[in-house]
Amino acid sequence: MPDGSARVVADGLRFPNGIAVSSDHRRLVVAEMDGAGLADYDIAPDGGLSLRGRFGRLNDPDGICLDRDGAVWAASFTEDAFVRIDRDGVELERIAVPGRRAVACALGGTDRRTLFCLSAETSYEELRKGKSVPRIDVAEVGTPGDGFP
Repeated sequence: MPDGSARVVADGLRFPNGIAVSSDHRRLVVAEMDGAGLADYDIAPDGGLSLRGRFGRLNDPDGICLDRDGAVWAASFTEDAFVRIDRDGVELERIAVPGRRAVACALGGTDRRTLFCLSAETSYEELRKGKSVPRIDVAEVGTPGDGFP
């Protein structure tokens, strides 16, 4: 808010983690790690949110990004993969990173078709101790990115 205050526009999320907003500022998607899926919201002009629904069945979805087709790329932490899912929950693509936990992803590059995939050789215990071995891989994808981040 312009006066520095905040207001609650959504609650009941199940361990929310990754978040993405469409380029038209009318859609917000949240990865719910404990919910094992994605919460899809419409954004009102005043910033209010209304839950459109939940979709996707993922194990521990973490960082996410959107593409121009309205699909979501999600880092599926315990599946060791980056997964592209449409709004109906259908898996469209999968990029495996065997033996590495998928952490976050972003579509970038000059045409936004480069998927940057952050993964780590780690476990929950190693994460807490700061002993992960992270890396960033890239993959060229067919549909360009949309929105933020």
